[in-house]
Amino acid sequence: PMFFIDIAVPRDIEPAVNDVDNAYLYNVDDLQSVVDTNVKERRKEAEKAERLVDAEVGTFEKWIASLQVVPTIVQLRQSVEQMRAAELEKSLGRLAHLAEKDREQVALLTQSIVNKILHSPLTVLKGSSQTPEAGIYLEVTRKLFNLTEPPAGQGGNDGDGTN
Repeated sequence: PMFFIDIAVPRDIEPAVNDVDNAYLYNVDDLQSVVDTNVKERRKEAEKAERLVDAEVGTFEKWIASLQVVPTIVQLRQSVEQMRAAELEKSLGRLAHLAEKDREQVALLTQSIVNKILHSPLTVLKGSSQTPEAGIYLEVTRKLFNLTEPPAGQGGNDGDGTN
């Protein structure tokens, strides 16, 4: 096959070339048609890309919002863990007759109890980060568990209700 591309204005190649077997003539108008088709396809793909970006931006915004609860969750876990460790130490002091393996089992039991007790409140606190009430949940959690305010910029309530 032979391809001819006539980009001259006026045309240089006789249109009858298309009538010859295995000869194909393309001109500026044909090329414009290809360009128009490609532009339409690129627009469709750009729209798909925009929808993808919008979805990912939404996911990212949710993730950012969830970060505001992290300092309170960390502080709550640390506080409860300190209480657990102190009480465990006191109790194990009175249970000196226990074998080391039994002492480890008691420690695991206390860790398991703490995890079960904290699971629901922490799940609610994490879920609240996606709501307008997130600051209220954080404030109540800190008050209920006697936690200090997190340092500025680490997800505390900044007073305007938006966090």
